[in-house]
Amino acid sequence: MVDPRSDPDLTAQLAQQLIQRVLDGRWPPGVRLPPERTLAEQLGASRTSVRDAVKRLAEWGVLRSRQGSGIVVLPRSSWKVGVLGPALTHGVACGELEGVMALTADALGVRRALVLDMVERAAALAPPDLDAARLAVDEAWAARGEGMRFVLHDVRVFPLVLAAAGLEASVWLLNSLTGPYVDAMAAMGLGAVVPQSYVGAQNRMFDAICQGRADDARALMASWLDELEAAIATAVGG
Repeated sequence: MVDPRSDPDLTAQLAQQLIQRVLDGRWPPGVRLPPERTLAEQLGASRTSVRDAVKRLAEWGVLRSRQGSGIVVLPRSSWKVGVLGPALTHGVACGELEGVMALTADALGVRRALVLDMVERAAALAPPDLDAARLAVDEAWAARGEGMRFVLHDVRVFPLVLAAAGLEASVWLLNSLTGPYVDAMAAMGLGAVVPQSYVGAQNRMFDAICQGRADDARALMASWLDELEAAIATAVGG
């Protein structure tokens, strides 16, 4: 049996199987899950592997696991952003296009609100240069035809902007959202959605940030997000 500590893909697979049972209503809020031993038998995995998957869902706020109390499903109001990718994967697999589009729009709206505020605050601090962020943009663009490789480069860009402006708490918050964002893009197969304006749009925004033009920087980021979200909406809608 593979040790899950050396096989994170196994943990992800088991976590997806578990959350599918929550999302499809087989395990509604408040229900107590079968014991670890039973779950392991049902999933064809070791108890250690199942325990690791349950721990992941507990970190996402989907389950509560306590010694002596068992494993209980929590209401959706308790869930955290880590569940975004698995929820979209489930929706895509079930052909629930309307739900996938609604969840995607909500996630993009949250991302937009955060990023626009962060851009404005970074510009107010006018960092002297954003060379590291510009280099990351070039690396992402070079990987634009390689699916998720582009996404993995692109998610490095804006934290570098915030770091250059000295906004450490913002960097940490954005980094906490990176994993779920990447999972969501992978779930929808959107790694290659890269508008042609990518490099120019990013560099114009960087110029505005370095020059302390907060309103312009915000407007440029909003315009870029409009283009990106339109491309994503088209891809999701098929």
